[in-house]
This record gives sequence, structure tokens and C-alpha cells, in this order.
Amino acid sequence: MRRKDRQLVLDFHQHGGKRKGAGRKPKGAEAGMPHHQRSAKKRGEPLHITVRLAEGLPSLRRGDALKLVLAALSASSDRHGMRIIHYSVQGNHLHLLVEADDRPCVARGMNALLSPLARALNKLWGRSGKVFPDRYHDEVISTPAQARSALRYVLQNGKKHGVVPRSSIDLCSSSPVFEGWKERPSIPATPNVAIVAPASTWLLTAGWRRHGLLDIDELPLTKHAGRSRGNPAHARRGSSRGSSRIGRRAGAEPRVPRGGTRGDDPIALANMSFGAPAFAGSETAHEVYRRSGAAPAGAASDVNDALRSVSLARSECASTLEHHRLVTLASGAALASPEGRA
Repeated sequence: MRRKDRQLVLDFHQHGGKRKGAGRKPKGAEAGMPHHQRSAKKRGEPLHITVRLAEGLPSLRRGDALKLVLAALSASSDRHGMRIIHYSVQGNHLHLLVEADDRPCVARGMNALLSPLARALNKLWGRSGKVFPDRYHDEVISTPAQARSALRYVLQNGKKHGVVPRSSIDLCSSSPVFEGWKERPSIPATPNVAIVAPASTWLLTAGWRRHGLLDIDELPLTKHAGRSRGNPAHARRGSSRGSSRIGRRAGAEPRVPRGGTRGDDPIALANMSFGAPAFAGSETAHEVYRRSGAAPAGAASDVNDALRSVSLARSECASTLEHHRLVTLASGAALASPEGRA
């Protein structure tokens, strides 16, 4: 008896792809900034940059370390096309608000700032090695509200970390030279601050003022607070779908159209009350209201009449559907009988 042939399986060794232990190793206990391509930046959009210190190093807010940081910021305030507008020195990180024409200018300017500063700090602390081991984080500022939030976050960052009293300003930042306070704060006669460049973009000069000047007691909010992490376009589409659903929560009041009050538009109120489509076929509350012959839209006193007409039309549609159902059943019974088959 001839033996059946068996298919041989050739196990080829694959190179590349996702393997255990593959990829760049984190430089610390946790992975730092991902090495993704940075977001696009327009010429008139400032940047909020955060630079973190290596673990286990002394604080940047004390003694000669602070003097070195301020000297480096002053020397790099306007170099290679990048301008430092505001800054905040914290114990283990720096916050910067900068302006630049493009991404290469930011890269050259940050390199000119951090490289000499790292060498000077290593010499001060008598050590060698990396001072800023991770790449800096940046956020593109594109709206006036975002610009005001960034200013508040940078200038009031010391209050977030509990190193500055709420009723005073942070002297380890550019707050003493900031001119956007509601009330003039008490500043020492000769504050030890770095020399910063004047703002030139519209967002950091006049745009952020549309939302009001900064208050000294105003606390910084957490980054990205109140901002949707999903796609804003998807969020808008989702909200429009949710507003037209029929199955609303029992007892919930109808939504009020933006820019109006309850009773301004009976048609919109009828649509919000019953949803669309809520009737037989493709007929909506808007069409039923128009067919009912109620008062023109905009008459607040006719809202109840409009809703009553809509309710009557809805009952009429339900009766029509029940009538069609009974007729269909009767026709089916007639066809199923012997006389109907004959």
C-alpha cells in the first residue's frame, strides 16, 4: 500500500517586526517622550516647551544653579531664529514660551540653550553625564484661549508645585517683567530675572487679552484640562447624532437652541421634544408642525398649540398605521382561505 505524502512545512526565520525586547530602551525607570514626528507649526504660532532634569540632581531654583539657568536663558533669548518670551524655573524642569519661524529654528535654539547649560551645571555639581536625558516636550499654541492658558500655566507654575504663596508671584520666572497682570504685584527693587525677548506674535501680544488679564491669585490648570482627547470633528458628529435620538431620558427637558431661549422657535422645540424622524415614513416634527397650520415660527405664545397639534398628528399617524396593519392581516387571511386560493 502506497504511503500518503505529507506536506513539509518550512519554518523561515523572519527578520524585523514586533519581537520581544525589540525597540528603543527607556533611559530611566519609565519611558520618556516618544520619538514621533512633531506636529506642524506655523510662523505666527508660539510654542510651550517643557524640559526635564535627570533624576537625582539638585534643584534648579537654589543658589548658583539658578544663576546659571538665568544666565543661559539671557544668552539664548534671541538666537538662531528662536526667541524666549517667558520662562519658569522649577526644581527639576523648565517651562518656556518661545516664538520661532519654523521647526529648525526651534531645534537650533534649544540646542544652543541646553548644551552650554548642561556643561555648566555638571561643572558646578562636580559630575559628568547627561543633565537633560530626554527630548523636550512642546505644544503648539494656535488660539487666544490657549495662549492665555499657557501664560497662566508658565508664570504661575510655582503655585502648582506649592513653592510660591498664592498671593505673590514667582521670582524664579519672568513674572516680574510680565505686563499683563490685572493689578501691579509687589516686586523687589532689583529682581534677579533673565533677559527675555519681547513678544512679536499676535497671540502673545494682543490675542490672549481677549479673554481678560491675568489675576495674581489665579491658579494654573492642569495641562489639557477640559480638552477632548478625541478627534474634535468626531465629537461634533457624535453630539449631533445624540441630539436627534428619540430615546431620551424620561423627564428630561428639551434642549435649548444655542443663542436662543425656550419658546423662541416652536418648530425647533417640537423637533427637540419628539426627535426626528418620530412619525410614519420620513415625516418629522417640523413637517407635521407646518402641516398643522399653527402660528408662524417665532411666536412664543403658540408653543403649546404647536405641541398639541404635533401630538394630534402623531396620534393620527399611529391610527393610520394600525388601520394598515388590520387591512394587511385581513388580506392575508382572505388569500389563505380556499375561496381565496380559487
